[in-house]
Amino acid sequence: MSTEKIQKLVENMAPEEAARALTGILENVFLFLEEETRLELVSNLLGTPSDEKLTSMVHL
Repeated sequence: MSTEKIQKLVENMAPEEAARALTGILENVFLFLEEETRLELVSNLLGTPSDEKLTSMVHL
């Protein structure tokens, strides 16, 4: 399924319903990702820098 189709499905759902559905899907996907990738995805979702980005910023 394309990201466009997924986006259209999500747009037709209430925000809480979409969040619950996506959470269940992401739990399954995260099982196959390395820890660094999971951290990066969660950081991007929350709009916060990952540890790697934060560490590089601290050294400035």
